[in-house]
Amino acid sequence: MGLSYTPRYRYRVRDGRKWYVSSKYPTISVLYKKGINLFPDNPAPLYDRISASVSQNIKVSPFEEIDWLFSDGTFLSSDRLYLNNLNYFRNNQMLFTASDFNRSFNLLEPYAASGKWWMEGHLNVQSQYLFLKNLPFLQRFSFDEALHLHGLSTENRKFYLEAGYSVGFLGLGRVGIFTGFTDKKFDRFGVRLSYPLWSIIEKP
Repeated sequence: MGLSYTPRYRYRVRDGRKWYVSSKYPTISVLYKKGINLFPDNPAPLYDRISASVSQNIKVSPFEEIDWLFSDGTFLSSDRLYLNNLNYFRNNQMLFTASDFNRSFNLLEPYAASGKWWMEGHLNVQSQYLFLKNLPFLQRFSFDEALHLHGLSTENRKFYLEAGYSVGFLGLGRVGIFTGFTDKKFDRFGVRLSYPLWSIIEKP
């Protein structure tokens, strides 16, 4: 069961369909999952899991926006768990990825799982005039810049922090460099190329 609520979400109606536009308030989401053994001879998973998140995309100006998300969760009970019942974190392990950089980890190892509890946070600042665009000879080119900060803490891992910088080209793709720190110590570096194929296809 899941519930998501955004206070005072403004919308438009077009051709009988409702299109949500924007809200000044964050979106609050709660998700509850339960594993039930319906058949005595079947070792089905038995657990209760609850998670919550708060997120928002803020248009600071026509040239700047801030996107952030914080979520946490825990198992209220875990009598019988399998690997697919754990919480896994979105990550981009390949050099080329169809995902964006905002709400995913870009250097985290594949299939990083939660354990019995987890907390994660994402903060992204995107601007047309961050660093490079302030140089006069680059202002005629169409690109934007972004700073990314991602954090993760779980039962099974020390605090993980990831920071990055990326350049985007008209929403068609981004190039980013990222560094990762575990327990305040540098331990990884990587480059990622994002090509948001599905978001381009789904645009009306």
